[in-house]
Amino acid sequence: MKKLLLVPALLIALAACGGEDEEPVNPFSRTYDDCGHAQVYLDLDEKTMFFDTAGDAEGSGDHDLYDALCTLRSLEAPEHVINHIGNTSSLQGMQSDSWGDFTAEWTYHPDQGLDIVFKYTPKD
Repeated sequence: MKKLLLVPALLIALAACGGEDEEPVNPFSRTYDDCGHAQVYLDLDEKTMFFDTAGDAEGSGDHDLYDALCTLRSLEAPEHVINHIGNTSSLQGMQSDSWGDFTAEWTYHPDQGLDIVFKYTPKD
């Protein structure tokens, strides 16, 4: 049932998410600027970001679906990736997709919310 919230929230996030400015060295910095995330989890080399949305279970995450969709838009995820994430059910387990310099791996469950690991691997 919560899965259905992803699609309507997508339209809101696409319309409201910040625009692009000068390209920062680390695209996760742009995400912070565009979407104003107070708390995202980066690994030490800042090439992996963990994003955890709230589910029905207490303590399941820090963000809402708008934050996840704004993050995807800021990282310039194409529509097919956003749709793939938005159509994931709890029965599908770990899913993944990639675009440009990014790979996303995620799970969704109503209790745990949407959990996404973004990996940034710039191509030389």
